Amino acid sequence: MLILRSKWLCFAGAMLLVGLAQAACWQGDENSGELRFSGRIEGESFYGSFGEFEVRVCRPEGSGWSESQWAVRVMTASADTRNRDRDDTLHGRYFFAVDEFPAANWTSARVVEQSDGLEIEGNLDLRGFTAAQTVEVEVNAGDDGLLLVGSAEIPRLDYGVGQGEYADTEFIRNRVDLEFELRLTRE
Repeated sequence: MLILRSKWLCFAGAMLLVGLAQAACWQGDENSGELRFSGRIEGESFYGSFGEFEVRVCRPEGSGWSESQWAVRVMTASADTRNRDRDDTLHGRYFFAVDEFPAANWTSARVVEQSDGLEIEGNLDLRGFTAAQTVEVEVNAGDDGLLLVGSAEIPRLDYGVGQGEYADTEFIRNRVDLEFELRLTRE
């Protein structure tokens, strides 16, 4: 009887550890919402969006958002400003160089829970450059998934976006504003 009880306790302990290691995950893509960007050229604002991207968020069962892991992949050729000349330039060698660098990837490194949402410190790999990039996110969890609303200020020159004459910040502002509203579904 003692042997059976010991085996049962070992089994129950192992199942508890497995349960702690499991995570709830949510995913979304371009059909889940919008990923928009804006900048300024010669003092005039321009706006655009990415038409192809993937988002995945995982959080260990029973833990807070500070334990969560976030990953985003954006296909750079899907950048669209609704201006053919600007889009051709944006996809070209001085900006995204989409033939050589077809995707930008951002992964979280640290999630800080704040009273108004999350501050997620992560790393953005864009155009062969990797640098720290913080994203601000409000998360609303419901039975039907997660609603994410957030933003980031991206210093484009940290990633080699806008080379040659386009590196002039008097011509094109260095900061690109990113905004998103996405509804992720449980995997």
